[in-house]
Amino acid sequence: MKDIIPMENIDILLKYLPIFESDKFNSTDEKLLKEGDLPFMLCYSEEVNNFVKDFYKSNLVYNFNWSKWQNEALNYFENPEFLKNVDIEIIRKVLTLHVRKERFCEGHLINIIDSKHIVAILKRLKQIREDISSTKLLERNI
Repeated sequence: MKDIIPMENIDILLKYLPIFESDKFNSTDEKLLKEGDLPFMLCYSEEVNNFVKDFYKSNLVYNFNWSKWQNEALNYFENPEFLKNVDIEIIRKVLTLHVRKERFCEGHLINIIDSKHIVAILKRLKQIREDISSTKLLERNI
């Protein structure tokens, strides 16, 4: 049985697309370092921290063995054009992998965001959402 994901849940993440696309966006915030913190510690920007929280709230987390799927995810990173035709399941898997991997490899998510890979993922998610909206509109008009 497939999960039903309300449009509002997709919109929760899509609000980050213009933020992460901006050339002015900085994924880290050194001002968040507290006295006694080591200077090489990563302090994520408020937007990155909120993105992770919102991802978990969105019900887009995909329950699977993401560590065994890393090679496939790497294909999407190295070949962003592959994302242009993936379905919502692949988008969920890729997002889940990147957010979960951050727990074990500090800085992974920052690299994914700074490389604009997350932008490519969110653009595909936006396209999927638009396709769903127009399909629903068509269904209502029939």
